[in-house]
Amino acid sequence: ELKRQFPILVAEVKPLMELAKEYDIETGECRSLIDRAVKAGKAGDRAAAVQCVKECNVLVRQSIEDRICHDIEYLEKLSVIARGMNTDPAEINESVERTKQFLAIGDYAGALKEARAGRKISEKVTGKYLEASDMCDSLDSLIQNAERFYIDTREAKRLLKEAQEAGEHGDWTMM
Repeated sequence: ELKRQFPILVAEVKPLMELAKEYDIETGECRSLIDRAVKAGKAGDRAAAVQCVKECNVLVRQSIEDRICHDIEYLEKLSVIARGMNTDPAEINESVERTKQFLAIGDYAGALKEARAGRKISEKVTGKYLEASDMCDSLDSLIQNAERFYIDTREAKRLLKEAQEAGEHGDWTMM
């Protein structure tokens, strides 16, 4: 039974792992489970190998679903921002709904593809916001790294705070 079950499970997990890789979804823990499954299989412990692949299947599905949910939340946020910029967020909202529909039927590839398309649509509508937001995120990361080396970051933090406050008020050019 385990001998039959193993290749079926592997055939199920492999495309999910490829999909995760295509969309830059973290799968490090899954890869280590696959390594353990291979070692267990070579050692003749089919039960352990099957269990590792089952765990990997659950983990990779959860990682993909988490990413899709994150993408949906992000698109919903961009929809609000688009509305605040006095532009029509209808296309973004449609993309959110289609992404949710794909997720509901378990079509992960469709959901990820739709979320990516939604992001491209939203970039056209909220381009200045996205560019400014990415810059703020980069500056925040740089500040955190600099603090590890005991570098004075007070001025950079002040500027970042000003930029974030400007963004909260919809002034993307001052961000």
